[in-house]
Amino acid sequence: MLDPDYLFYCTDRITEIYEDLHTFAINDIARRIVAAGLVTPSAQHQIQQVQQAGELMGDVVKRIAAVTGQSQSEVKRLFEESSVKSLAYDDAVYRKAGLTPLPIKQSPAMLSLLEATYRQTCGTLQNFTQSTALAAQETYFRASNQAYAEVASGLSDYASAITRAVRETAQAGITTIKYASDHGNISVEAGVRRAVLTGVNQAASKIQLRRMDELGWDLVEVTSHANARPSHALWQGKIYSRSGTSDKYPDFVSSTGYGTGPGLCGWNCRHSFFPYLDGASHPAAQDFGDTAEAYELSQKQRAMERRIRSTKREIAAAKAGMAAADTPSLKGAFLRDSDGASLKLSRQTKEYQNFCAAHDLKTQWERMKIA
Repeated sequence: MLDPDYLFYCTDRITEIYEDLHTFAINDIARRIVAAGLVTPSAQHQIQQVQQAGELMGDVVKRIAAVTGQSQSEVKRLFEESSVKSLAYDDAVYRKAGLTPLPIKQSPAMLSLLEATYRQTCGTLQNFTQSTALAAQETYFRASNQAYAEVASGLSDYASAITRAVRETAQAGITTIKYASDHGNISVEAGVRRAVLTGVNQAASKIQLRRMDELGWDLVEVTSHANARPSHALWQGKIYSRSGTSDKYPDFVSSTGYGTGPGLCGWNCRHSFFPYLDGASHPAAQDFGDTAEAYELSQKQRAMERRIRSTKREIAAAKAGMAAADTPSLKGAFLRDSDGASLKLSRQTKEYQNFCAAHDLKTQWERMKIA
């Protein structure tokens, strides 16, 4: 079994690694928007733009090379840690039932399952990072072209167009991943968190089921937590029969959707399961009251955290632009942007603290870090 709290926090370190890549790319774009300039003739601007885009690609690719090593090491550590945690609780139940489960290192089948899911997750992360460099280039072209058009048409002065391009780029971030279940693209770090959380949970669940197959175990209990999404709240905290032959408990797969993206141990799911010893185990389910309300509050909290991260990137990008600016007026414009974003961050932070206090929610400062 993996505790829901463990699944909530376990991806924080890997997400920080990719947030660092995201912030680096945004800051590099900011510097290159400034370096390209907007007062040159159109043909010359295009030449400079292509040159800057090529250098941006090179910088991001180099950063990705460093990130890949870090991320693979962290994912491997996380998979090994979670597999040990998931079986530690389960094996205690088996021993209580008079069974003798083998250590995971003595089970080639379990190790093979763990390795396969680890490699699949690393492959997904590699696809994310490869798309980041292209997305950074596209973001740069879009922002610099908009700024150039504003100046050329007389809609904005040079400093206003440059700072607005940098500000809006930082606010929007770099989005590269699209899921069928989403309405649009999501950021690299959000995609990474989803991929790693899902991979870790699925690896643990596959190992648990392999153990149950080896021991001929049928009944399982699903974990529960307060802010479960409404569709998951329907089946959390209950006991199920894996075989579906029990007269007392419902079928595991058909009831929970295990093995599907929206179901148990699927996309972003923090639920797990563990062996239930009928007649000896005591159901661990808790009454969390209105889980729908708790889920909505958690979604509002996550949205506030995303806005705070966005504002922090906005401040960092303004400082990167200010460092690259070669005129007092442009430096001053970036300084005003930085000061304005700092005030916004202070207001957002206060609102976040008040929201958490009002609804008895734990503040998640570690989820609002950027490089």
